[in-house]
Amino acid sequence: MAHDAPEEDLRASISPICERLERVRRVQKIESVRAFWMSLGGKEGSGASYESARLYHRGREPSVQYLVRVKDVYGVGLEWLATGQGAGPRCSHEFVCAHCGEMPPPPLARTSPAAGDVS
Repeated sequence: MAHDAPEEDLRASISPICERLERVRRVQKIESVRAFWMSLGGKEGSGASYESARLYHRGREPSVQYLVRVKDVYGVGLEWLATGQGAGPRCSHEFVCAHCGEMPPPPLARTSPAAGDVS
């Protein structure tokens, strides 16, 4: 895909990598691409201008440096970002998540103090 394609052309052929970047953003409950880009450290941290980051989330193939930064900050596998295989984002929702389709882990069992046990 040519990098000078209009944004409408980019949206028509959204890449799977773009979809996975957006999944990370949604699972992390980050409301905008700008906020996501800032969470990566802006231009210095992500190696991308805001405009480039915006296009990465809309269909342009991201740089390896950007993907590595997403991996480092959010703990997703680089293989998952590139191919969809491996460790993806972990959802923290308390219900069956519309973003990832997973159930949350069961809550930790609480232990109550034994009768007469004063701490």
